[in-house]
Amino acid sequence: MTEKELNNILTHALEGDSWAQNNLAICYHRGTILAQDYKKAMEWYLKAYEKGDSSAMANIGILYGGGLGVEKNHKTAFAWYQKSADCGNTFGMIRLSEQYYFGLGVEKNEGRGFELLKKASDLGDLNAMLLLGEKYENGFGVSCDYNLAYQCYKKCLDGGISVAKEKLDGLLNKGILPKSSEETSSIGDYTSGTEGKNGTRPTKK
Repeated sequence: MTEKELNNILTHALEGDSWAQNNLAICYHRGTILAQDYKKAMEWYLKAYEKGDSSAMANIGILYGGGLGVEKNHKTAFAWYQKSADCGNTFGMIRLSEQYYFGLGVEKNEGRGFELLKKASDLGDLNAMLLLGEKYENGFGVSCDYNLAYQCYKKCLDGGISVAKEKLDGLLNKGILPKSSEETSSIGDYTSGTEGKNGTRPTKK
């Protein structure tokens, strides 16, 4: 991010734009150009939340979950992730899934965690799909299914998530191949060295 872009975000944030408020909070949260300041991050996340920004809800959860500028509280983090997920935010669903998988702020329930990842993946979130592949591969919250793991990783790689190539390498090194001939034929495309860009969560309006 450039200073010009930051100034543009600041201008819109002061005008009450929730997208800009959330992104200004992220700058304080991460220390991007601005000095890292968790309390200011919380202030701007809350302003965005008041306008219904579901991404800000999940980001508030991150601050509580990590004890960043506030007292660490997994139950409070869980509540914020739930708010975000209820709004249909896939990032909120991913974070809520983690709470269930690890029993943070809620009773551990891998099955429920898997359901949330599946929902986020079905909505097109490739980060959720990558995690879903890991659950299928390792049998966390669902029966182990290498074929479905392969499908998830392959879709992620095709969608530009470069780390999915490492996941596919891991399956192939184990001698695990997809079951259908159609999918087997697609391995040639993968092994040719196809490399996507790193998956990032977009912040464009």
